Amino acid sequence: MGDFVVLQKENDSFVITKIEKRKNELIRPYVANVNQLVIVIAPTPSPDFLLVDKLIIMANENKLETLLLLNKCDLFDDSFVNEIKNQYENVVDDILVLSAKKHLYINELKEKLCNKFSVFAGQSAVGKSTILNELGFLQETGELSKKVERGKHTTRQTEVFLLNSSTLIADTPGFSLLELFEVNPEKLHEYYPDIDVFLNNCKYRACNHIQMLESECAVKRAVTNGTLNKERYERYVTLYEEVKKRWKEKYD
Repeated sequence: MGDFVVLQKENDSFVITKIEKRKNELIRPYVANVNQLVIVIAPTPSPDFLLVDKLIIMANENKLETLLLLNKCDLFDDSFVNEIKNQYENVVDDILVLSAKKHLYINELKEKLCNKFSVFAGQSAVGKSTILNELGFLQETGELSKKVERGKHTTRQTEVFLLNSSTLIADTPGFSLLELFEVNPEKLHEYYPDIDVFLNNCKYRACNHIQMLESECAVKRAVTNGTLNKERYERYVTLYEEVKKRWKEKYD
């Protein structure tokens, strides 16, 4: 989905004569030629920041712009926004706050989507379908379970919508797991701009910022002095071990 093609008119119909070369191709969701990944989070359900980190890595791997969308702003205060900015302000290309349900800041979102092919991703029940409704597309919406803070899936397949002649949007099924099969664990830090910026001050050029002593690793020192967000670093360590295990299983 997302291929650009050349059409030729034959009588009263059109025939595809050529499929243009893809500039990128995502596996999950299966869509091509995307410009921007829009990651939607909200205060409820509680953000899965590990998933957010994986999505950002996937975007960086495919050279996509990243927009972090904080939905349901009527339910949170500045402390929530500040925490998100503390972790992601120098990581994603942009952060936008809105409330689709309360019709707040939708025009600002339209500006961020203009002239791009954007794919929406995130947990279930963060409001992706409600956002699309506000943009003019009728989508089924789900409610958050009152017994468990988990959303019901309402998007069952990837769908592409045309906002205008130059703006495309792909909505994807809500999911809670994204595996990074192709990332070399020793290069994982390259997908973390907030971590990689310290590399030149590490004692060893091949430092992975995990096994080395704090005296040898500028990243660990940055975590200790508060220059680097501790939660982001801890998730980096978790992902490193996960990716290392999968890499070992793949190539051993």
